[in-house]
Amino acid sequence: MKDINEIASSWKQKSQDKTAQTTQQINKPSIPVVQQTQTPAAPATTSNQMQVSSEFNQDLKDVLRPYSVEQRKHIMGFFGKMQENFSTQFTHMYGSEPDDEFAAFASELSIDDVERIVHHLRERLVAGKEWPPALALLSMLKDLPLNNEILEARHRILIKKDPQTRVEKYIFNRKNSYLKSLSEKNLAEEFKVLYINAYQEVQNNLDQTLDQREKDVEQNVLKVEPTETDREIERRMTQGIRPSGKVGSILSRIDKLRGAGESMSAKNVSQAAWEEVTEPAKPVKQDTIDREQQALMEQILRETNGDNENL
Repeated sequence: MKDINEIASSWKQKSQDKTAQTTQQINKPSIPVVQQTQTPAAPATTSNQMQVSSEFNQDLKDVLRPYSVEQRKHIMGFFGKMQENFSTQFTHMYGSEPDDEFAAFASELSIDDVERIVHHLRERLVAGKEWPPALALLSMLKDLPLNNEILEARHRILIKKDPQTRVEKYIFNRKNSYLKSLSEKNLAEEFKVLYINAYQEVQNNLDQTLDQREKDVEQNVLKVEPTETDREIERRMTQGIRPSGKVGSILSRIDKLRGAGESMSAKNVSQAAWEEVTEPAKPVKQDTIDREQQALMEQILRETNGDNENL
């Protein structure tokens, strides 16, 4: 309660100072008249001032009571900052002291949130947008990027190709298809929409979630363990031992076909170097070799499926 009393007393002192200044300004032009006719009314004025101040302090205490000391300071600091920057316009909308709804909103703001809201409100004033903004709009502004941020991001992403922030890297790495689809005519507006969406996704840590998923997939790729047959084939190939039986003959035939194809290709190249070629060099023969190789490979698969006797 001590902190509430201190906060309330500071607001009471401000109220008294303003009232005293107003009273002095009213009384200076007619000092003799005030001494004769208004002196008896002074106790009533003081009494009214104390009553209003007491009610003011009690309302403020009731508003701040549910919050911790740090939260109370934060609420009053944010309210004072808004009054300092926007004076009567803000006071006209939200009053001379924070109410329950405003306190609940301000208690959860970070320092960055406060600065972002203030910058947003200045941009809105310059642009001639709705003013003063409602509390619901203030809560939205704290989660939106500034126009200046968007302009700088567009320059770094589209021109310099050098993203710096998390949002910029997220757009550059994962929104490349959207970047390519931006039209030159509506570039500014379309990029702004893209940036705002990406900004909110990064606030929800979607970029980190996607990165983690990719790492998990890379680490958990299905690795098929080699069978005994696979290891035996690998051993024999390393030692230069070729299979015997049907598989061996089929592989030999494939090698002969490949050798014939390579020699035919070399012959065609040599012939083309000495004479002008008016027609393609018999692609039918090469197609025949390819089809025969494919048929032989299919035969190998059929004959060796589950049967390793010929190895």
